[in-house]
Amino acid sequence: MEHQSPIPSMQPMPGMEYKSRTASPAGPVSSFRQARRTRRRKRAEKLLTAALEPKGPRIRVIPPEAGSVGPTVQTARKLTPDPLKSYEERGILGSRQLWAAHSIRQAYRLITEGTGPRVTSFTEVMVQNSRRSNLGESEREVLLKDRYTDWVDRMTEEKLMVGPVLDLVVEEASLAGIDRKWRRRKGWAKGHLQQSLDLYIKVVQPKRTGGGPDQ
Repeated sequence: MEHQSPIPSMQPMPGMEYKSRTASPAGPVSSFRQARRTRRRKRAEKLLTAALEPKGPRIRVIPPEAGSVGPTVQTARKLTPDPLKSYEERGILGSRQLWAAHSIRQAYRLITEGTGPRVTSFTEVMVQNSRRSNLGESEREVLLKDRYTDWVDRMTEEKLMVGPVLDLVVEEASLAGIDRKWRRRKGWAKGHLQQSLDLYIKVVQPKRTGGGPDQ
């Protein structure tokens, strides 16, 4: 009986290890399928979101240019109710005082229209500083200016400030705002306005021939 030598086991050579095709479940084909499923899911979500959005025309919002926000001062003034009318409705001003306030406002605007009005340091009053010829002025405009000038002179004699009255009548500031601006007690602006308008009526009374605000 012959002696049989054991058959040596074959060892794989370096770099020649066997790799099974099923060793790794992930591969190029699996990655491609997963990416495709992800794209389909995102596309479906996008279509669902678009379907839920309200239908209608798209409005393009154009931002306003710098410096063009809000109405002009003149437009805002027209849109805002006249505080003088509210003073009458609240019983702060009577009909004659309301007429005096409108007369002062009209005269002031006639004097300062198209000019650079200056403020005198001693009376705090706007005075006429216009190079425009007075030709063409109506008798009513001249009368309003004369009355205004007489009233300012009388206010100065009585040591009453014209500035707060102009703030209320022309600039349409609030009574509370005038109290704060001129550092007076609460309610001072109301009494000062009434007193100043009563003085205007007293000053122009001899020049009136009757009627109301149109005179």
